[in-house]
Amino acid sequence: MTWQDEFIKACLKKVPDGEYRRRSEMELREHLESLVQEGNAAGIGEEQVQQEVLSRMGDPVRLQKAYEAEGLRRKALEPRYTVECWLLGVVWMDLCWFILWLLLAAAGFHNDSGTFPLYGHPERIAFVGVVLAVFPTLAGGWSLTSTLRFHPHPRRMVCICLGLIWLVICFEQLGLSALTYDIPVWKLGALFERISGGSDPTFPWFTPLYAGLWLVWSLMLGIGLPWVHQALETYRTGKRPGWN
Repeated sequence: MTWQDEFIKACLKKVPDGEYRRRSEMELREHLESLVQEGNAAGIGEEQVQQEVLSRMGDPVRLQKAYEAEGLRRKALEPRYTVECWLLGVVWMDLCWFILWLLLAAAGFHNDSGTFPLYGHPERIAFVGVVLAVFPTLAGGWSLTSTLRFHPHPRRMVCICLGLIWLVICFEQLGLSALTYDIPVWKLGALFERISGGSDPTFPWFTPLYAGLWLVWSLMLGIGLPWVHQALETYRTGKRPGWN
């Protein structure tokens, strides 16, 4: 591997594969060759040519960060990448929900048994519902914020993705309850009444008010988490990221 190849590899090592990486590699190679030809035409030695070219090209670490940011920005515009980020957010959210549910069950929160039975205790039902909405949504939102941070409109995308996750989980909970009680999903009034009747062993906290507040929380995270990520990145690097 020549020194030109090593320089190009250092500049593009974190750039995602695709058209942008191939085009950037071609442009870097052409620029290096042009500078080498200028040095050779000036009659200087090969080692001095290398030093002169590398000096004029600049710090490869700085170039690597710039190429990486641009590569990720372009990749973030691809619909497939957005779907992958959304699915990753769903995975993190479901994983957090599952772990929290196990911890709550281990602590004694059960429907009609255990140390903290839910049946007949609206405050416990509300507590479990809040815990299972706030923290999983926070985990999924942070995952989306991290993966979509180079998108031109990260707040908008995170809000949309969290809204879609909210919609899917609402349909999931309604669908499971509909199968459990043999009540069609389109009969929302009867279904909500059965779920939130207090004795429901699946999602007794799931009410229209709960779903609405959960959606508001999701949108608040979609707006606020990119700002928090930006502030942390600015504090860590001392440089404001190039997105809004």
